[in-house]
Amino acid sequence: MRGDEQRRLSQGRHPWIKRHLEQSIAYLKEQTQMLEAEITTLLEANSTLGRRASLLQSFKGIAQSSAACLLSDFPELGTLAAKGFKRKTTKPPKPTTSHLPM
Repeated sequence: MRGDEQRRLSQGRHPWIKRHLEQSIAYLKEQTQMLEAEITTLLEANSTLGRRASLLQSFKGIAQSSAACLLSDFPELGTLAAKGFKRKTTKPPKPTTSHLPM
C-alpha cells in the first residue's frame, strides 16, 4: 500500500492531495514499524519460534517478516524430520482403467 501511495504522491499536483498522501505514507510507515517491533518481541519471547525463524532466515530471500508469516501459516515448519514429513504427505490416487473403452 505504501508503494502505491508513493506513486500517487509523485503524480499528485494539488497541494492538498500531496499533503494527504504524505500523511497516509507516514501512517503506513509507522504501522509497519510497530508490526515489525511486535514480531521481533514475539520471536524473542518464544525461543522455539525464534529458532525456527532464524533457520528460515538462513535461506536467501527470507527476512524476519517472511519467516513470521511462514511460521504462522505453517506451524509445523522445522518440527518434522524427513521421515515424518513423508508420512504426512499423501500419495496421489492411482489411475483407474474402468472408464477406458475395451
